[in-house]
Amino acid sequence: FPLLSPRCVMGVKTVLLVGPTGVGKSWLGNQLAGKTVFFEAGNMASVTQQCSKVIVQLDVEYHIIDSRGLFDTHKPQAEVHADLAGFAELAPNGIDAILVMIELPGGRLNNFVKMALEVVESFFGATAWQHSILVLNNCKKSPERIWADAENTQPALATKWRKFGTVICTVPPGKEDDQGNLVVESIATQIRLLRQAIENTSMVYDSKEFQQVREELNRKAGEAEGSFKTDPWRREMQEASALLLQGQLSLVDWEKKKANLLQEDEKAERERQRALSLQRERDQAAARATQREREQDEEIAQRDEVAAYICGGAATGALVAGPEGALVGGAIGCVLGISAGFAATEKSQ
Repeated sequence: FPLLSPRCVMGVKTVLLVGPTGVGKSWLGNQLAGKTVFFEAGNMASVTQQCSKVIVQLDVEYHIIDSRGLFDTHKPQAEVHADLAGFAELAPNGIDAILVMIELPGGRLNNFVKMALEVVESFFGATAWQHSILVLNNCKKSPERIWADAENTQPALATKWRKFGTVICTVPPGKEDDQGNLVVESIATQIRLLRQAIENTSMVYDSKEFQQVREELNRKAGEAEGSFKTDPWRREMQEASALLLQGQLSLVDWEKKKANLLQEDEKAERERQRALSLQRERDQAAARATQREREQDEEIAQRDEVAAYICGGAATGALVAGPEGALVGGAIGCVLGISAGFAATEKSQ
């Protein structure tokens, strides 16, 4: 059963457009966005072959998902369900409003309309009506008249709608003025009311499928983060993953972003390793230079020490020999001084 959860991304409204093929879901998405963002079909073939999404900044940020029709021809119903399940990746935090669009030119909730609504309910569950806005296109009747008709012709559905507070919005067919131009004031009014209904939603539609998608996206994000070796590009990946988990970046675009960032990370890692190697070489060269300086200082100190012993020995020998034997005594003292000097240096080593 679908679960209720608080809105995870403040200031964002995620809207899912569902309904049979050719009812005008793409047209409705364009009306909500205030500009052409979805391609509209001119015939009964489904133009939207898979879920597509646009992000539009209005009074709030709208994430509008245009799903494929629930009644695409030449497709088993199970395959249609599988295709629709893909929108969970586009809205991992759930859906604020499910816009169920039905073509209602005659203004009657006939068996085809009933079947379409049953398909929607079978996919999303009965409690989905709590998050649904029923949009009846090309309908001249007011929402109040539709409520009355539903209670007379589809009492079970009407009971569910009242139980869950389902909102009904009717979009009248366009009118032409004397020059043949489409008058859209009445349509624009209904679109404004529809936006108000969307922005008044406070809880989101959630389900096991959404939870599984969130878990899978979190797993992918964690694995991606662990693949990076340099902090700057890892942070870039974290930012991209945050957008993915908020539904602001599709999984396809996230995968492309990850591939590009990994390439940059590899380059940065090679540069880092090259810099480390150069630093090691510089450190080793500095250590060798320091060792040479130390050896040179020790060699000079040894020579000075030997010289001191020689001078001391010569002076001592001359003093002992007296004036007459000073030369011989000095020579003997030098020899003794040299021996003593080398002995002292070897001892110090």
